[in-house]
Amino acid sequence: MNKRVLYSLWTLASLLFFLWLLFPGEFAEALIEAHTDRKVGNVSVNVEGVRPALPLGLSVKGLALGVPDLPPVSARDIRLTPSWLTLVTPRPGAGVKASLFGGSVQADVRVRYKGLAWNRITGEMEDVDLATLSPFIKGRLPVDLVLSGRGDGTLELSRDKEVTGTGQIRLTDVTVGIKDPIIPVEKLTFASVTAEVEVKGRKLTISSVHVDGTEVDAELRGSLTLSKRLESSRINVNGTVNPDPDFVKTLSDRVPLAMLVDPKLLKRGRIPLRITGTLGNPKVSLK
Repeated sequence: MNKRVLYSLWTLASLLFFLWLLFPGEFAEALIEAHTDRKVGNVSVNVEGVRPALPLGLSVKGLALGVPDLPPVSARDIRLTPSWLTLVTPRPGAGVKASLFGGSVQADVRVRYKGLAWNRITGEMEDVDLATLSPFIKGRLPVDLVLSGRGDGTLELSRDKEVTGTGQIRLTDVTVGIKDPIIPVEKLTFASVTAEVEVKGRKLTISSVHVDGTEVDAELRGSLTLSKRLESSRINVNGTVNPDPDFVKTLSDRVPLAMLVDPKLLKRGRIPLRITGTLGNPKVSLK
């Protein structure tokens, strides 16, 4: 091999080594935290262990995100890799991988050079632990729920004048624990729950929800208009539920179902369901 080529390779290897060794990790952490604080003043960010990653990327050991009135969100083993072909365009992008909510998340993010505001996000979640989401709904619903199970999903969002996009969710082996002395049901179990949604601004249109459960099956659709306070978000969902006969019998021994549901509908098995009001104060109709 030509000596000049060898010297060039040695110089490049030495440069990469010293960039790795002398990388200003603490300065990068402070820069990320300061930028986030300037852009989103009511969100706190703590960054840990910023290092370069091969080939030509960035790794972050941990990131904790604090949002008012919500539990902190922690991500680990974050890796950012630039999409090199997009760097010469007005909307450069990067690939992101991280461990989040007990599962893994990967996304492609495009930003605008002006203001570095995101323009498009395509993401995928795999094997998320639903138990890690229970703290986010605790105290925000009229009934105390405890979740378990696994979840996967995809999301595509773009932002021009407002946020638009689509999403799909699939949950498996779901258990919903119910802690309420008034409700005579301790838990509900579901083999799967699938949903498709469309996003436009603060409004989520629920195109379809299919529930395959032990105690009850359901087909639903409707909308959810998000508020700054999650419990104030307005819900409007319609559909049908199909309870298991054994579950109906057990429930009938505890509460007078005939006062809540037309007995003819119970025998037929498909009960109309409508949910309105807010997430914090929903109004349920079974007629």
